[in-house]
Amino acid sequence: MQTDNPDIQFRAATKADMPEVAKLFKLSRESELPYLPKLHTPEEDVAFFSVVVFGEQDVYLLEESERLLGFVAYDKNWVHHLYLHPKELGKGYGSKLLKLALQNASILHLWAFQKNTRAIEFYKKHGFIVIKESDGSENEEKEPDVLMEWRGAWR
Repeated sequence: MQTDNPDIQFRAATKADMPEVAKLFKLSRESELPYLPKLHTPEEDVAFFSVVVFGEQDVYLLEESERLLGFVAYDKNWVHHLYLHPKELGKGYGSKLLKLALQNASILHLWAFQKNTRAIEFYKKHGFIVIKESDGSENEEKEPDVLMEWRGAWR
C-alpha cells in the first residue's frame, strides 16, 4: 500500500521488527492512555509481542525512511492493536492501517477503553458500532471498555 508521500511505506512486519513494535506500543500507551496502569516491563512486552502478536496475528507497519510510525495487528475477526507514534496522530495513517485489516474481512471486532474517546470516535467514523460496554473487570488493566463491531465492505 502506498501513501501520498513516497517516503512513507506500508509493509508486512517480520520478527526482526518485533522489538521496535513493542517499544512503540509502550510509548503510545504511555503518551495517549496515561490513565492505564503500567503492568509490564519492556522485556515482558517483547515476550508478549514475540509469542502472541507476531506468532498469531498479521502485523503491518507504517514507516518513513525505515522509522516506525505505526502498526496494526489483526486476525480474521479481530483488530488486536492499532497504534501510531504520538507525533503521527491526525494525519490519516490510522485509517490506512485500519483499511488493511478491513479489506478482506466481513466482520471485525475490537476492544477500546471507554476513556479513549478519540479511538472510539475514530472507529465509529469507519463504521464500527459499540455492541457491549464492560466495567473492566475482565481486562488486565481493570479499566472500563467497549466492544465494537464492524460489518460489511470498507466505505
